[in-house]
Amino acid sequence: MQRSGKKRTPGKLGEKNEELDQFFNVSLDFLCIVNTDGYFIRLSPSFEKVLGYTGEELTAQPFLEFVHPEDRDATREAMATLGRQKKMFNFTNRYRCKDGTYRWFEWRAAVSGNMIYGAARDVTERKIAEEFLRERLAFEQLFSDISAGMTKVALDRIDQEIVGALQRLLELFHVDRCCLLRVSPEHTSWRITHLADAEGLPPLPVNTDLSLALVPYGYRKVVEEHNVWAFASLDDLPPEADADRRTLEKWGIRSAINIPVAVGGSAEYAIAVTANRETHAWSQDHIPRLRMLGEVFVNVLQRRQIRAELEERVQFERLLSEFSGRFVNIPPEQVDREINEAFRMICEHCGFEVATLWQRSDSEPNMVTLTHLYRPLGGPPLPEHVDARDTWPWCLRELRSGRIVAVSTEEAPADAARDQEMWRYYSIKSSLTFPLSIGEGQFVGALGFNTVTEKRSWSDEFVKRLQLLSQVFANALARKQSEAAATEAQSRIAALVESTDDMIWSVDPERFGFLTFNSALRNYFLRGMGLEITLGMRPEEMVGGSFIPLVAERWRQLYLRALREGPFTEEWVTSAGTSVLLLSLNLLKRSGQVFGISVFGKDITERKAIDEKIRKAAREWQGTFDAIPDLVMILDRECRIVRINAAAKSYFGLPVEEVIGADCSMLMHINENPVLFYPFLKTMESRGHEESESYDETRNSWFRISADPIIDDDGEIRRIICSLKDITEQKMAESEVFAARKELWRTDRLLRMGELTASLAHELNQPLTSILSNARAAIRFIRSDRIDMNELVEILEDITKDDKRAGDIIRSLRSMLRPEEGEQELINVNALLGETVALFNSEAIIRNIKIETRLAELPLSVEANRVQLQQVVINLLMNAAESMTNEHRPKKIIVETRTTNGNRVQVAVRDFGTGIDEQVRSRIFDPFFTTKRSGLGMGLSLARTIIEAQNGHIRAENNPDGGMTFYFELPGVEE
Repeated sequence: MQRSGKKRTPGKLGEKNEELDQFFNVSLDFLCIVNTDGYFIRLSPSFEKVLGYTGEELTAQPFLEFVHPEDRDATREAMATLGRQKKMFNFTNRYRCKDGTYRWFEWRAAVSGNMIYGAARDVTERKIAEEFLRERLAFEQLFSDISAGMTKVALDRIDQEIVGALQRLLELFHVDRCCLLRVSPEHTSWRITHLADAEGLPPLPVNTDLSLALVPYGYRKVVEEHNVWAFASLDDLPPEADADRRTLEKWGIRSAINIPVAVGGSAEYAIAVTANRETHAWSQDHIPRLRMLGEVFVNVLQRRQIRAELEERVQFERLLSEFSGRFVNIPPEQVDREINEAFRMICEHCGFEVATLWQRSDSEPNMVTLTHLYRPLGGPPLPEHVDARDTWPWCLRELRSGRIVAVSTEEAPADAARDQEMWRYYSIKSSLTFPLSIGEGQFVGALGFNTVTEKRSWSDEFVKRLQLLSQVFANALARKQSEAAATEAQSRIAALVESTDDMIWSVDPERFGFLTFNSALRNYFLRGMGLEITLGMRPEEMVGGSFIPLVAERWRQLYLRALREGPFTEEWVTSAGTSVLLLSLNLLKRSGQVFGISVFGKDITERKAIDEKIRKAAREWQGTFDAIPDLVMILDRECRIVRINAAAKSYFGLPVEEVIGADCSMLMHINENPVLFYPFLKTMESRGHEESESYDETRNSWFRISADPIIDDDGEIRRIICSLKDITEQKMAESEVFAARKELWRTDRLLRMGELTASLAHELNQPLTSILSNARAAIRFIRSDRIDMNELVEILEDITKDDKRAGDIIRSLRSMLRPEEGEQELINVNALLGETVALFNSEAIIRNIKIETRLAELPLSVEANRVQLQQVVINLLMNAAESMTNEHRPKKIIVETRTTNGNRVQVAVRDFGTGIDEQVRSRIFDPFFTTKRSGLGMGLSLARTIIEAQNGHIRAENNPDGGMTFYFELPGVEE
């Protein structure tokens, strides 16, 4: 059986192998057979599927090559134990996958002959869960231990405890570095505040300000965006993190996770974990646990900071209270010493190296004086007096605007370049300066605290606390200044009281004894009554001489009245009746309680007499004012009536109350605005006397209105005196005079025409004779047998020409002789002179006088009365002709025209006669003055009246070579 059984063995073995293959293929577990050399003989397909190798790859090497290096020794030991015991044995190890990862296998193996039969299960997920649970339990234990420890740790051991906690964290996660980071309050830099690292790593800069430019990408992610920044390898960093990569490579960091820790909504802290020796994958499960740990660190740091700030605040408030108490009751002369001591204490408490107090100059607002300085470290001397605009212009502008200057020298704004230059010169790295003001924000100086060894930032809380100190200093300075001013004012008042001639004294409110009195009161009693007064003396103790008991009682009654009624003023007539005193009594109070009565006494005897004189003068002035027959009003600058005299009251016929305050224009012109000719407006412009004439149609009367300003001491017009004079009769008289003058002018023209009768007759006879001769000649031509028509035409043309000449002479005579002279018209002066000379030409021929005209080339025009202007020229020509009686001098008259400055037309009539005596030359234009034996002396007077009535001027001058020249000018008119 055994033999035959042996013969069946190959067949059965094949069946068994087939069954084994099926079993290996369908098994969910990992099945294998290993020989004693450590090679896989047979493997289930699960190995290939999970590990990623082919069967050939797995059987080509000893199986220990696939085991994790850390598990190989344990695996060898398990295999040795299995070989010795020859029974089932359990163990676990890790196998490397083809992708480099590892899987955990739990083995059960047995030995049979030279073979080891093993079955394994993949427990990787369980192992991971167990590891996670283990790590979690370890972290929770760590978190619990750290939290419990942090609640009890002393403030001075917080930093050591945080570093210790980071070290435990480093060991828990098997990493190389754990640290706590903090961003500066200004977000301009960051620093590593706490660090735990493994041995053998290069050092990192701890508690040193680091630039944001070292890790700009990480700063943006963690601080600005509040995101976790994690990378397993530097190759995972994006291109925009190139600067971060260079910094990380420099520090030897290969993997890192940075988790923001928010405080009050701002990511001021971050917890960072790095791997330097090898890359490290970071589980998302790490993030919340690390963040919680970071929050524990930050909370304890904040607790320490709050505790430190609280202690500092308590110390500061104690310091502030001490300073305030010191400055309350000290005399002004000790204020400077206390300020210097306060500077020392503040600098020692707050870590300042320079403290300054600058005060503004009252006379020069931009000049400041260094009144107090504390600088234990020394340095370049600060100027005692300086123009702040040149040294610290930006600071001066800020402080004057009420703003605090809190800057680091190197971070000052661009417009503080000059200030920055001065800070550098004095080695100042940071400056905190407060404006000092008193009253309603009046800028009086600045209080400055500075550092010179290192830059410092100023928190808002710290600035607010020091601002309280600045107010203490400002109040101390204000009190010092006010007390000094009060002392000075008291000295001035005392000097003023002593220097015045008025009597000033005070008495107590109970006995009415003297509390104070000046020299004027002492002299009043000593010289007037022979009484020497002393402090404390009561009215009844002053009785003697003219100060009788009745007078003393009157004084007591004055004091009692002041106590009953309060302040009052009363005139006091002395008992002798020779003087009058004006007494002003007031109550002296302290905290609402009356402690005395002050009296001001002024001798007003002379003033009363002057007042009476003034009242008398006022009555006399009012009487004079009312006696003026003209209407007189005093107006204000708005043309409102302030005062009127009796004539004005009668004129308006209204109650005085309705007139005073009324608008003068409305009353006089029924118009809201003064008429253009109203002198009030002209006086407001010219600031001098102005007048005009106005016709009142309602009253059928003419008035002359004049205005004169009343100017005050400042040169301003305060009032206008306006007067109205009824000139109706004067106007009527002027009208009559004007009519008489016109008649006189006409008479003068008639006289002149009479004087020219012979010459005019000769002038008129010539054309008439010529007409007669030509007419007779024409008749002869007509009666003859042969008529020469050309010659007849010439005869008729001569007749026409002579007729026109005769007509011109007659028209000129008619215009000169008619009563009406016509109106103003535009006149060509050269043409008018030509007509007038032609009219005078016969007289000149008779007198053997040559008339020469030198007329301007350009036409000269004036606006005037033609007849009157011809009358003037004929008068001047006749006077010139009558003056040339000397046979040995030339008989010539020159008539000349020209223009003068100001667009005026000048006419000159020159003769070569005898001239006139200089002593009487100024009188030749006076009425009835004449140097001739005949004549009324009215010709030149009328000529002046005519010329001046047309805005012209006439004068006469003796010529150097004899004779006279008469000039008259009229305003020119452009045609």
